[in-house]
Amino acid sequence: MSLPVRALLAVALLCVALGAEAAWPFGWGEKEKQAEPIVWLNDVQQALDSAAVTGKPLVVYVTSEGCRYCRKMEHDTWADAGVAGRIRGGFTPLRINASTDPEAVKTLQIRAFPTTVVLSPAGRGLGAAQGYLPAEKLTALLDTFAEPKTAAAPSRTR
Repeated sequence: MSLPVRALLAVALLCVALGAEAAWPFGWGEKEKQAEPIVWLNDVQQALDSAAVTGKPLVVYVTSEGCRYCRKMEHDTWADAGVAGRIRGGFTPLRINASTDPEAVKTLQIRAFPTTVVLSPAGRGLGAAQGYLPAEKLTALLDTFAEPKTAAAPSRTR
């Protein structure tokens, strides 16, 4: 056995001995960010109705079939626990596919994929970002339009 193969085998055995938490050089065994998935609405009218009832702004993810960065955003960004939590807690999520809803894409004047749009509960445009967004940048965008949290009542001390 050659030296590189032995070294790789030794690392593999060490990972097995230490459990899946060990740092494997190929990313295997890394702790995955476990997030409860976002439940996307796919119907524009249903999403607008839901936002009107809840008072939550809409976050609209516009994607297309052959978009490599759309898949990357789905895998890395939308699956991020922090992003998913913010969406579930403060937004009405709508996913629009350019292939199946070209009219919505035209109405929103989408020119690139992926695009993320934030709309008020009434459907007015608040902001948008074209292209792939890593979790940190999407979180900043969402925080800009999230409903402000009410301040806690002052505590009474005696």
